[in-house]
Order: sequence, then C-alpha cells, then structure tokens
Amino acid sequence: ITAMLLIMLATVLGNAAVCWMVISNPKLRTVSNQLVFNLALCDLLTAVVNGPITVVVLVSEKRWNMGDAMCAINGFTTTMFGLASVLTLAVISLNR
Repeated sequence: ITAMLLIMLATVLGNAAVCWMVISNPKLRTVSNQLVFNLALCDLLTAVVNGPITVVVLVSEKRWNMGDAMCAINGFTTTMFGLASVLTLAVISLNR
C-alpha cells in the first residue's frame, strides 16, 4: 500500500509538472510536446481517477465493496486512459 501511494504521488507530481510546463511556456507548444502533454495528461488522470480506487481495494483485502456501477466505471476509465496512452505512444512513434 505504501509503495502504491508513493507511485501515485510521483505520478501526480511528475505529470502535473510536465503539463504545467507545456501550458505555461509558449515555446514548448510544438506538435511533439503536445503529444507528450497528452501522454502526461492520460497518466495523470489514471493516477487521480483510478489510483484511489486501487488503494481502497488493497486496503479492503482485495475485495470489491463499491458496487457494480463503480466497477463498470472503474473498468471503463482504466481501459480508456490505458488505450489513450497506447495510442498516444503510437502517434509519437509515427511523428518521430
């Protein structure tokens, strides 16, 4: 649980810093950096939306106590953010 919280903290701080740098500096608004921004945003949202749910499940001895609707929402967001990250990486590889 401690490792998960440390990973979430590093993820939020690092990706928020990348997003802030790209937004605040007009010279960094290139196509390549916009793709990096998109990847950082996907990872940031994964940590903020899905991370706390993962911690709750770990604390509750790996039992799901949040109901079927939250299970579906968590599954959707995990898949959506993961797919967005993979597709962004694919576009980055094509761009370079």
